[in-house]
Formats: sequence, C-alpha cells, structure tokens
Amino acid sequence: MVEHNGYNPLFVPKSHRITITNKTNTRWLPVVGNRLYRAIANLNEVVNFVKKTYPHIPVNVIEWHKVPFPEQIAMMLNTTIFITPCGGASMIAPFLPHGASAIIMDYYVSKVDIFHFKKGASASMDGFFHNHFPHFRKIYYQVYGPQDYVFDYEGATNTRDDASILVNLTRLHLLMETAMDWRF
Repeated sequence: MVEHNGYNPLFVPKSHRITITNKTNTRWLPVVGNRLYRAIANLNEVVNFVKKTYPHIPVNVIEWHKVPFPEQIAMMLNTTIFITPCGGASMIAPFLPHGASAIIMDYYVSKVDIFHFKKGASASMDGFFHNHFPHFRKIYYQVYGPQDYVFDYEGATNTRDDASILVNLTRLHLLMETAMDWRF
C-alpha cells in the first residue's frame, strides 16, 4: 500500500518527529457538545508538555479523518514516535517506518468483557493486531485506575468504550525517553 501510493516502504527518517492523534470525531456515535470518544482527555496539556520537553523535535497533532489517506502514509513514514489512543485511531501505526515507536494508550477494564481481561486491569485493545507488525516498537501506556481516565459522558460505566485517558506527564515522559533511546 505504501509503494502503491508513491512512497518508499523502506524509507527511514534521519531525525525524530513526534505525531500525536487528536481524536475528535468518530463515525459510530453522534457528536454531542464537546464529548470525547476514547481520546486523550488532556490533549492540550500533553502537546504542550511534549513541545516544551523536546523543543527541537517537530510535533504534529493530527485529526486523521481530515487528512487524505496518501498524506496519512507520508506523515506516518516521517514519524518516529507516535502517541495515540487505542482503537481505530491506532490502526495507522503499521505505516510507521522501521525502528519507530508507538505509544498506545491502554484502557481500564471496568467490566469483564469478551476479551477476558480481569476487572481492574490495564488492557490493550489492539495488542494482538499490532503484534503482527514487528518493524515498529509498541509501548503501551497503562491505565491503573480512575485517576487515569474520565468518562466521555454522564452515566457512562464502561471504560473500554466510553472513557478517555488522562495522561500522566511523568509516566509519558518515561515512555518517550524509552522511545527516544531506540535507534532507527
């Protein structure tokens, strides 16, 4: 697919670029006010932190549904660190170049579901999928409890489908340093 769209699938960037998913929209639910949908709840704080911590590294904040697919491929091929919520928003990660890292948010298991994760666990929604792509490193941001998420709407109880992640910047920094250490 990469080559079909005019890009070199073996391309490896010479310098870091950080891409952060801004998940503001979903095709599955109607937009109601400022409601989030399994997004990064404190996105502005995360973006400001990343830009301040790594001032010499370009940072892209992308709403993927607004970018044509060939441009998405180009953006991902030039990304060395990808920060994203789990679910559909992370499905573009396989277009990362060899040696890149994806920091993918887990979700907190509030109910036993079809995946048989234990209640109270931090679970990876897409781990089985991403493990089929060994060319990029997967770093999962674990969600330990209510301090790490906010429900997307009043009355929600299912953290898998209806909660956004509150990213702890200290923990994110540790994961980003791990990603920076990996040579591409």
